[in-house]
Amino acid sequence: MDRRKLNIVYYIKKIKKYGIRKSVRILFGKVRNKKTLVSNSIKIVKLVIKRVRIILKRILKLDNNYLYAFYDLAACPVTYDIANFLFMAENARLESGKKYLYIIIVPGYEKYQGYRENTLVIYNSMSKSDINQDNLHWRKHQILIPMLRLLPSVKGFTLCSDRIDAKKHWEKRAYFSMYPKNYILNPPTAAYSIKHLLRVPKSTKSTFEATQEAKKYIREWISINKLQDKKLITITLRTSLYETNRNSNIKEWIKFADVIDKKKYFPVFVQDTETAFLPLSELHKKYIIFKEISWNIELRMALYELSYLNLTINNGCTSLAYYNKAVRFISFKQISGNGATSIEYYISQGLTPGSQYPFFTKYQKIVWEDDNFDVIKREYERMCKIIEVNN
Repeated sequence: MDRRKLNIVYYIKKIKKYGIRKSVRILFGKVRNKKTLVSNSIKIVKLVIKRVRIILKRILKLDNNYLYAFYDLAACPVTYDIANFLFMAENARLESGKKYLYIIIVPGYEKYQGYRENTLVIYNSMSKSDINQDNLHWRKHQILIPMLRLLPSVKGFTLCSDRIDAKKHWEKRAYFSMYPKNYILNPPTAAYSIKHLLRVPKSTKSTFEATQEAKKYIREWISINKLQDKKLITITLRTSLYETNRNSNIKEWIKFADVIDKKKYFPVFVQDTETAFLPLSELHKKYIIFKEISWNIELRMALYELSYLNLTINNGCTSLAYYNKAVRFISFKQISGNGATSIEYYISQGLTPGSQYPFFTKYQKIVWEDDNFDVIKREYERMCKIIEVNN
């Protein structure tokens, strides 16, 4: 006996291929076939009918207004790369005409502690600190889940306990629209990289949004600090212990902040979450460091939205600005060594050094040069002119 016929997924695929009406006709045709009856017995026929009934009940029970997006940690990192994934899932939702997104976070394989193969080995080989499983769990709950709040279309999510649990969720939704398209658990499907981003059209309406409550708190902070008459310029620093060659040139950023016209503008520094408690004495003496922002993604997005201009380097949290059409930003130091920030990597993904993502607005720019004073000042002045001319 073909054991595939005992698996509900077999019948889901058949219904997808032939449609419900034709599938029923095929089923009854097999029942009329004496050879089929002899080989499989009445019990198998009853089981088939029972399975079909289960499928139909699930189809009727689930809301077809949803696009179901699977973020699989066996193939996807537990980082801000989920922003790429969500932005593309939202674009897929809009193209499919669905009303809502439902996110399903799938753990990696148990032998890899629920994450990608060799994740800890790779991280620790490039970090000055000890990155362990607790750190990955922290990221899952402090980055992945909070990011879902930035898309109003996300009406729910499931954090699966393991891949067996994930399979149950997949089977229930296999008949419906999914992202990635034709997602399967084995081998796991991923869609979050640059090559996928470049397929998003310039005309996309996909965008993140700061929540109203978060913007209320940021406005209160602006009022308490008497900054209503100033144009906020945020400077987001990277001071990570992981791949330190990618970090911000703090001296150059302070030098730049020193020459900003303080009568019109007000620089606000945002520290790296990983090192937010470490002192930056040269900054504390001169400027405000908005420490709370480092620990809350919703507040960070609200600050970026309400600021006149946001300055940063290529960093995980920069993705919040990338995918929010209401945020003005300049991102520096796109190339900084090996791996995912090398020239070779960008070319392999289809992003030519010096180019921009097609969905950027006129107020969003990647600068493919290091964050030194002259480059920062030049690009800042250019963007300020563009903003002033168009507003």
